[in-house]
Amino acid sequence: MTEKLFRKDPYMKEFKATVTGINNDRVTLDRTAFFPFSGGQAGDTGEVGRCRVTNTVYEGDEIVHILENCLINKMDKVHCELDWERRYTIMKLHSAAHIVYNFFVRKWGEQKLIGSNISESKARLDFEMDRNIADSLPEIEGDVNRFIAEGHVITTREEPGGLRLWECETIKMPCGGTHVKSTSEINGISLKRKNIGSGKERIEVTLC
Repeated sequence: MTEKLFRKDPYMKEFKATVTGINNDRVTLDRTAFFPFSGGQAGDTGEVGRCRVTNTVYEGDEIVHILENCLINKMDKVHCELDWERRYTIMKLHSAAHIVYNFFVRKWGEQKLIGSNISESKARLDFEMDRNIADSLPEIEGDVNRFIAEGHVITTREEPGGLRLWECETIKMPCGGTHVKSTSEINGISLKRKNIGSGKERIEVTLC
């Protein structure tokens, strides 16, 4: 089982590892700071042994790095480096998405979340709703940006049984993704409603 370095330090930009398996363009390591696509958060990209990592995914319980022009061998010791600016942007957006969700619920009450995604360009939250939320977004955006500007500490921890919990002030949510340590790192966000069909509302979150 791959040691998940991103659990210990989500700010780790580079590390050394040993190649434990190769299957065409798919490579496993004994340890990794690359986050695999899960929970809606995009998988990391970067380099493993000077080979380009185009995505990181789970295959079963194993973390697999998808390489472009794989030129390494099993048991090689390799230097690995993340596309840090991309990862850091995703971390900021993921934390921001949780805060947006919280203030959305304060405004609209609990609604059924039917989808979410965090990429380097934006975060999105999809709700099952039959009401247009566009007019409420400026208020929610203002509340979120005031909260962000206050510089609240963000923590993640593992509960007994393996559940990971994200916390920021009174906000608590289960989450296994990577996050920043303070809302001050996010700086600010913008919100946009997108029509994705009848009975559905999407909020898109972008960084200012």
